[in-house]
Amino acid sequence: MNILAQEKNYLPIDIETKYHACSRRVVSSWSIKKVLSFYHVKRSSLYRRLKKFNGTKESLIDKSHKPLKKHPNSIDSDIVNKILNLHKRNSSQSFTEIRVRLKHDGINVSPSSVLRIFKRNNECTIYKLKCKILKNTQLERKLN
Repeated sequence: MNILAQEKNYLPIDIETKYHACSRRVVSSWSIKKVLSFYHVKRSSLYRRLKKFNGTKESLIDKSHKPLKKHPNSIDSDIVNKILNLHKRNSSQSFTEIRVRLKHDGINVSPSSVLRIFKRNNECTIYKLKCKILKNTQLERKLN
């Protein structure tokens, strides 16, 4: 059995087919059943496209699902830059020490947020080394 050669349960539909299916329903007033059988689309997909359809092909183009606004609880870019600058100047300090420094400056950030910022910006090499050392010592303890 070849895993890579699996059949899809749907056909990818191009913009022309979407447009003609919607225009046949709206302009030519075909029945829903006739459009479904002629274009081989699912009922829910056709209704979703008809809701978006305003007579142009541009209305049927898939749009981005990326949010337009940042999350309200996200950390400001100024604070992120300050954390990264502190880490560059003092690369030997851990994320908890950097958090304490920020707290002295009046910025309250949790240690897990500082660590998350390190991971996002690939500044987490010290943490990875510490984790490997801890895991190795824990394995040695289990073996002994």
